[in-house]
Amino acid sequence: MALAAGRRRSPPSRPIPGPATRPNGGAALCVGRSTARDRGYHGGPTAHESGVRRRRPDPREVRVRGGQRQPPLEIASAPSSTESFLIVVDDPDAREPAGQIWDHWVVWNVDGDTESIPEGWDPESDGAVAGENDYGETGWGGPNPPDREHTYRFLLYALDDTLDLSRDATKDDAYDAAEGNVVDKSHLEGTYEP
Repeated sequence: MALAAGRRRSPPSRPIPGPATRPNGGAALCVGRSTARDRGYHGGPTAHESGVRRRRPDPREVRVRGGQRQPPLEIASAPSSTESFLIVVDDPDAREPAGQIWDHWVVWNVDGDTESIPEGWDPESDGAVAGENDYGETGWGGPNPPDREHTYRFLLYALDDTLDLSRDATKDDAYDAAEGNVVDKSHLEGTYEP
């Protein structure tokens, strides 16, 4: 499973054990309607989100916290053993102003046959669960960097099982529960500035 877009950074600070991210082959997470190749990204499977780009986002797609909605997602070519997906969106550049990687969205038990997630999707409507983000809320908490341009990572994990977690679970809880069940993983990065 692989994602490609924007500039690469180090992997998550506490990655889930599982197969290494493959630059070519496997599944792809596409965000929005067009592919990364359409926007000038090259190599391997493509991923794109209108508001998560190499440089400046489209302000119509990624809005400051308060009125924004999670972007549409498309998932393609997942391993046949995928029972569910875990999706995490975080901000590693928040370490300096917030003292931690900021979690904007944690959602698990996304059906393994899912190919499209609409903008503003309600996970519970499809049997998935949105956990607690670092705003202390469940569900999507959009970009809101306090100081400068920040990088946002869309992390996709294909799991061979579902996770038995409550709605107030965090990213760390999801990572603990997913350990040993990851069949593939990948990520997409983009930037947003205030």
